[in-house]
Amino acid sequence: MAATLKRTESMLHASRLDAALQEFSQEVEDIYQALAQRAAEGHAKGADGARAHPTAYIENLVLSMTLPPGCLYVGHTNTDLDSVAGAVGAAELYDGRACLAQPPEQLNGEIMYGISYARTGKITEWTAKDIDAWRTAAALEVTKEEDVRTAGRSLKPFGAANRGSIAVFDDVFLSDNGRLPKVCMVDHSAPAQMVPSLKRKIMDEGDTSCLVGIIDHHALDEKISSKSPLFMDLRPWGSMSTILVHSFIRAGRTIPIDVARLLLCAILSDTVNLTSPTTTVADLHIVPLLVRFVGEKDHNKLAQNLFRAKTAWFVTLTPFEVVHADHKVFTTATADGTIDWGWATVEVNEPDRLLEQTEQLLLELCHMKQEEGLQLVFLSVVDLKRKRSDLLLCGEAEKSAAQAAFPNGKLFCSASRKAAYTEKGKAARACLAKLKIDLETCALDVGSVTSRKKEFKPMMDAALKTWKMPTETEDEDEDEEEVVLHVDTSISDQSIERDFKIVPAVAKLRRSVTAMRLVTRMKSMKSLATAQATAEKE
Repeated sequence: MAATLKRTESMLHASRLDAALQEFSQEVEDIYQALAQRAAEGHAKGADGARAHPTAYIENLVLSMTLPPGCLYVGHTNTDLDSVAGAVGAAELYDGRACLAQPPEQLNGEIMYGISYARTGKITEWTAKDIDAWRTAAALEVTKEEDVRTAGRSLKPFGAANRGSIAVFDDVFLSDNGRLPKVCMVDHSAPAQMVPSLKRKIMDEGDTSCLVGIIDHHALDEKISSKSPLFMDLRPWGSMSTILVHSFIRAGRTIPIDVARLLLCAILSDTVNLTSPTTTVADLHIVPLLVRFVGEKDHNKLAQNLFRAKTAWFVTLTPFEVVHADHKVFTTATADGTIDWGWATVEVNEPDRLLEQTEQLLLELCHMKQEEGLQLVFLSVVDLKRKRSDLLLCGEAEKSAAQAAFPNGKLFCSASRKAAYTEKGKAARACLAKLKIDLETCALDVGSVTSRKKEFKPMMDAALKTWKMPTETEDEDEDEEEVVLHVDTSISDQSIERDFKIVPAVAKLRRSVTAMRLVTRMKSMKSLATAQATAEKE
């Protein structure tokens, strides 16, 4: 008993990963040595050409018949590190091509950092300047098969084999060669999270002939069906990348070190360094094995720098980009029908830096709710250091539903005092007042709840089954005076000033966000133009 207590105490003082490394050290070493020997035997051929290891033939035969060579592997929109690493790992294992759901410059800071670490093996601390430098460098990664149309829209390949660049999915799927590529979706199955071109083909046109597989660690979406059998590998593990590492092991395949580093980063990200409620025993075994394989001695620093890079990226975004960066839509069946609701989440080391924009974030949530036809929408700001979360509530309906789902939560004001003294802050607050959003109770401290998949969604689902939408009272003499939000945005060498008009009706918020989108698009065009000009000079 004393020994057990002592071991528990020592594990509390170490990270969860340190504890796993300590607990499974012998198993990890045994598996590592066995895999090294297995790989050597599997690739050694005898005089008659047969592989030395007795199971090598059947392993490779089954693997080659699982998914067609040349298959495209793509993750979900609002992509994350597990989605990108999953596509890269699957392409390496099944002899296909990894694709991005969105252009490289739109990837989040954590993905950028993970790719950089995977290529170099170096752990460095990133700031916003590093994020900008990575975006520029990504725009310059032009490979031989690219043309002007797709220049700067792909990344150099990973792995031992030359599988072609990691391209934006649409650039490959919608190419004009007349042949529809085969596709395996990774880290998702829900139509709402599909790349738009794939969703149109499968869901709108009803043509599922291109879909050949799904590899995921989420629930299978009930809308998915196919005319032909699919390869499906769905496991309730903490990360899709954990599934792939296990598949490499089962097939007796060696993981190239850059791919292994990327998969390690993805698992650390999705399981929050093995501390998330989604973490499973499989993750606790696989991560120490990867740490041993890549020879990483400072794994905790790697995890913390991944999270810092994501924070550095988030604080460079506009409020519109923040609420859309990781947003998912769900439907809950109730006795009176269904409720469509959205949940955006932000996981950062310094949540206060984001909450300084509370007013603008609330306005963007209001617009998202109207634009996507949702009955409820929430934004969870997860503090990765303290393992706690705050919810931003953009209306009385959200406040009512959140309190039903999290009865022990505490309402508070997350708005920054400084915003009340700026012209932009005053305009935003005036607009929120017209929308009847009370800043004093616009946020809910839900404590140690952090996982959307394991905690937020199940708790909200359970509450919404019996929840009733509160009745709203409208003033007969509602003041329709417009509130003007003045923004000065620096683009290129010119300063472009715009007045964004925000009025009481949520539908009329569209002009504000449309202008923000224009500014964001112009920034992206300027960044790419600068990168291409630099390339031409060189």
